[in-house]
Amino acid sequence: MLERARQEGRILVSADSDFGTLLTLQEASQPSFILFLQSDAVSAEDYAALLLRSLHLLEVELRRGCVAVFRAGRVSCARVLAEPFGRPAGFELAAFWARWSAEFEASRPRLEVRLAASPGALAAFGEVFGAAAAPALDAAGPPGQDGWRVLTLSFEHERAAVHRLAGFGDQVEILDPPSVRAELLATAREILGRYPPGGSPGRT
Repeated sequence: MLERARQEGRILVSADSDFGTLLTLQEASQPSFILFLQSDAVSAEDYAALLLRSLHLLEVELRRGCVAVFRAGRVSCARVLAEPFGRPAGFELAAFWARWSAEFEASRPRLEVRLAASPGALAAFGEVFGAAAAPALDAAGPPGQDGWRVLTLSFEHERAAVHRLAGFGDQVEILDPPSVRAELLATAREILGRYPPGGSPGRT
């Protein structure tokens, strides 16, 4: 979705903050992303009305590439004033966004997962995890005789770790924490149960 929006010059609008995380991991400035957090909007018309009231304030930044955050849910009341708004002297949007992004990243929950990965999995980490994989790979232990290396990756929570690592199949092994290892094993069993040997699709 991100790549399509980038190719077509579109702006992505969503209430899913993961898109902002993906843009950060990819170190990409495009496409621009408008994030709705805790919004009272309940329909497409509500979202459109919010956007139309604010787009003129964001037009330049959106064309350059930015992430705009709407937190209408924190507004209890508002009234229109007669005097216009002026940007404070010395205000730099890029610096503000860099500081806000750093504070946001620091406030996110972190779960460290220690794992062993095959050479093939290690080669794909940059594509799957983006720039966040580089520090983990740099700090990874030396390769064993089979080329596998032990490293630590960070995730927001256990389910995120399981969902992202399950795609590597038998090319990764969770070493710690035990709860993530057990959850990944349970997920693997669920997948096997979905595809019984010689069975036909349950849905057509």
